Amino acid sequence: MSLASVSALSTTAVSTPAPWLNGRSGRAWLDPRTKAFALIAINVVTLSTNGSATAWTARSFAMGIVAVLWLSVGRVRTALTTSLAFAVGLVLVQYARLLPGQLALIGGIGTLVVQFIPLVAMASYLVYSTQVSEAVAAMERMRLPRAVVIPFTVVLRFLPTIAQEHRSISDAMRMRGIGFGGRVRSPLAMLEYRVVPLLVSLVRIGDELTVSALTRGLGGSRTRTHVSRTGFGWRDALLAVAVLIPVVALLGGGWRA
Repeated sequence: MSLASVSALSTTAVSTPAPWLNGRSGRAWLDPRTKAFALIAINVVTLSTNGSATAWTARSFAMGIVAVLWLSVGRVRTALTTSLAFAVGLVLVQYARLLPGQLALIGGIGTLVVQFIPLVAMASYLVYSTQVSEAVAAMERMRLPRAVVIPFTVVLRFLPTIAQEHRSISDAMRMRGIGFGGRVRSPLAMLEYRVVPLLVSLVRIGDELTVSALTRGLGGSRTRTHVSRTGFGWRDALLAVAVLIPVVALLGGGWRA
């Protein structure tokens, strides 16, 4: 095959991306900008100081949206776990005032759970369901500067790496019998065996991810082509409307009511 034929095939592959290249096979696809908007909206709802019944209903509705998003990517266990934790926190908030004395402080713990579980779950969903190429394409369509795109790209790939490295270190320690039930019984020794290798690995991986981002052309002056397709569809519209419902309900009842 001639060089011209290879060039023509490459141009065609870039200019007409296949829709299945976005996301994971068989899972609902959302634009990264829609997921970022949903994260901001859920942040507004859950961190408000409104203590009315409408506000608690809005927070519960926001948690339901996050659970549905996790279910859409096949993570049933994550959806059930976060929903159960939110429900427990909600019960603590509502019934802590009935407890005597210092036990009523449990309501404060419940408030933290109710406010931060939806945020953490939504942020985790954004990182889990968004490929780096999708995020870069979406940010460059928004005309964001490279000073924002490159660090965000590195962080987006760096966060899942932390969990992966932690699992690898845990497996290595388990194979060597290192643990509180094994040869090591000191908490400081456990901290040394677990944290020090993790920090060394993360420093190295951070440098490698930065070099990888620059190698992919993120630091170049020319406009890059993208295989990943970005755009808004009916799923994006549905999610945007869904997250706006609790925001409007909360603002209608008063932000600090």
